[in-house]
Amino acid sequence: MISALFFGYLASKCGQPPLIGYLLAGLAIGPASRLVLMPEEISILANIGVALLMFMVGMEFSTKKIKKVWNVAIVTSLCEVGFMFFIGMCIGTVTGLSILETLFLSTALGMSGTIVCIKALNDAGRMDSLSGRIMIGILIVEDLVAIGAVSILDGYARMGMVDLQSLAYPFIAGMSFLILMLLIGKHFLPKIFNEVGKTRSRELFILAIFSACMGVAAVSFSFHLSIILGAFIAGLMLSESQYHLRISHQIESFKDIFLIIFFVSIGMSVNPIFLIPDPDAGVIPVLISIGSIIGLVFVIISAKPFINTVLVRVFKYTDRTALFTGLGLVNIGEFSFVIMKVGYDAHMVSERLYAIVVLAALITMAGTSYSIKNADTIYNKIRKVRLIQRIASYFPGAVTEDPEEEKPVSYRGHVVILGAAEGIPEHLIEFLRLEKKEFVVVDNALDLVEHLKDLGVKVFYGDPSNPVFMRKANLMEAKVVVISLPSPFDTQVAAEHARMLNPTAFIVARIHLEDEEPVIRKYANEVVLSHFVASKEMARRSLNAIGYTDEEIEKKMPDTDRVVFSDFEIPGYTHADEWSP
Repeated sequence: MISALFFGYLASKCGQPPLIGYLLAGLAIGPASRLVLMPEEISILANIGVALLMFMVGMEFSTKKIKKVWNVAIVTSLCEVGFMFFIGMCIGTVTGLSILETLFLSTALGMSGTIVCIKALNDAGRMDSLSGRIMIGILIVEDLVAIGAVSILDGYARMGMVDLQSLAYPFIAGMSFLILMLLIGKHFLPKIFNEVGKTRSRELFILAIFSACMGVAAVSFSFHLSIILGAFIAGLMLSESQYHLRISHQIESFKDIFLIIFFVSIGMSVNPIFLIPDPDAGVIPVLISIGSIIGLVFVIISAKPFINTVLVRVFKYTDRTALFTGLGLVNIGEFSFVIMKVGYDAHMVSERLYAIVVLAALITMAGTSYSIKNADTIYNKIRKVRLIQRIASYFPGAVTEDPEEEKPVSYRGHVVILGAAEGIPEHLIEFLRLEKKEFVVVDNALDLVEHLKDLGVKVFYGDPSNPVFMRKANLMEAKVVVISLPSPFDTQVAAEHARMLNPTAFIVARIHLEDEEPVIRKYANEVVLSHFVASKEMARRSLNAIGYTDEEIEKKMPDTDRVVFSDFEIPGYTHADEWSP
């Protein structure tokens, strides 16, 4: 964790994604330096992060969304695996690899990095976009293919042959697991969460979340399937639950911590010393190894986006959606490590080839953040190339619209509301809506987003503290920015980004405790202590009920305000004397 903090901070200060720092941290403390000698234990913690991430992805997905992209996901993933397998066979033949090494290399090249792609999608605010959903569908199918490939290759590595059982087992196990999970998800999980929810115990609720996530992941592992698939299915089963928003909020922090450990463990999975087959051979072998890594990276980042873009376009999605999907799948990932590790442990793959493939995977995984983040820029440049225009002309016109690929609004002098799930800005939203004023809401509560869309409100589904969504809301041209988030840290981050994007906007921020006020005041024009506002409203309504009129309350309330701010203190809710009501 210390190394992840150090290298993540360096990467951030250099303007790079923290993910790059996490991977470098793993390389720094891995086998080469021998600073960490327990990779198996770290791998266990990393798997928890993977499971929690895929559980949350399943929570944000739904069976309706999967059905819409299932056809393109299945065809594209299978064709991509076949295409990359063919390229791997060509590489192995040209470079003189053995038949077995070529087989393992070809299989590894067909697998994309599920965790890295989803992390990059989430950071770029494209998780719920059409291209994002297609990518997730492709990645899930590829994981299923990878499970079968690992099973077959592992059987061959142990017994020296491939039997019918090793071919049929992944399919039978997968179908059995899905049927079992459908039964559990429909009849048992909702009842369990309803009963736990009645206890009003936060600890029991967190335990129920972990039990569902890790329990289903463990069941999938017992079927010799991936925990990635199991955790995703667990989240999918609860995506329609009445508690799905509460579940997402509870595990956000846990997921991030364990996921960082996962990326560090990926960096620890390779020993760069393997690139030097003979220390006495000089610098030439090292240069050859570096050249091999660069060549393999070039093949991956050119072939995989090309085939995925073409295949998605064949299904008559727009050029933009097709290219965005291709740009997101520029890597080989965690299953590639597993496949190469099987060959390496069975002495069918050399140390040097294993190191080359894993380092190439690390580089392409790091590049995924850039390709997804800059997808718009890349698309605008590529569409102007004449050769690309000529190739695109041979494809039929797009008939599938991209309603989820929402473009930034063009409003000017409008109101941007960051966070509305807890109901604090609801009066403002309703007032602006009735007055037909231009405003935009950003929130990551799917139910609220869908409700506001039904009312005709312009709303973006995503993290309100993420500048990606602030730009979509055209916060740079906004007159007023309202921040109402449940987390003090998110409030500070949102306020910083908002002030950076728009130095002249009038920012109103909600805080939870008086201690937050000096920090938020650096960025916000007005700060509202939410419990103070609620306290006054509760007092007003209660006093009405015992006979006080609104006029009497308004007359006496300033005296009450002064006492509250100077003398009346509640532990954890103290107030600054200089504040004015």
